[in-house]
Amino acid sequence: MISEFDNAMDIVRGNYYYDESKSVAGQLLQGFSRSTRERFQQFIGYNFSQGRNIGGDVNQVTYYRGAVLANLQYSGSKHSGMTMGNMINGWNINSTDDLMFMHEYGHVLQSQRYGFYYGLWQAPASLVNQIAYKDSHKRFSIEKEANRLAKEYFGDQFPISDKYPIY
Repeated sequence: MISEFDNAMDIVRGNYYYDESKSVAGQLLQGFSRSTRERFQQFIGYNFSQGRNIGGDVNQVTYYRGAVLANLQYSGSKHSGMTMGNMINGWNINSTDDLMFMHEYGHVLQSQRYGFYYGLWQAPASLVNQIAYKDSHKRFSIEKEANRLAKEYFGDQFPISDKYPIY
C-alpha cells in the first residue's frame, strides 16, 4: 500500500462507495448486499485490486455509480478487465464511456443480482472460459448476459450499438 498510497486509499474507500443515483434507502440496501450477499466476491475483488496496486499495476483509480475502476493506463494494446464485487480491474480502460468499462459494469450488476452465486459460480466459470476458449469467450452465456445488462443500464446515457458484444 505504501508504494501507491493514494491509490490504496481510493481502493479502500471504494468498499464504501455506493451508487449516487440511488436514493439513501437504495444506497443502504446496496451497502447491506455488498457486506452480506456479495461479501465473498467483494473480498476477492478488493484484495486483487490492492495486490495489483502494491505490484505497481494500478496507476488510476476512479469511481462510477457504485463501482471502482482500478486501472493501468499504458501504451500497450491490451484492453481488458476483470470484475469481482464492485471492483473492476482494468487494463487500458479509457473512461466510463469505454465499451469495455460498460461490459465490466455489467458484471457489477450481475454481482448485485446474484449475490454469492456470482462469486462462487459465475465469475470462476467466466475465468475458466476465458482461459480455455479465448476466441469464443465473448459468446459465453455469462458474458452475453453482462453485455445485455450493460446495454440496458447504459442505453439511455450513451449511444450503444445494437451489435453484440458491446466490447
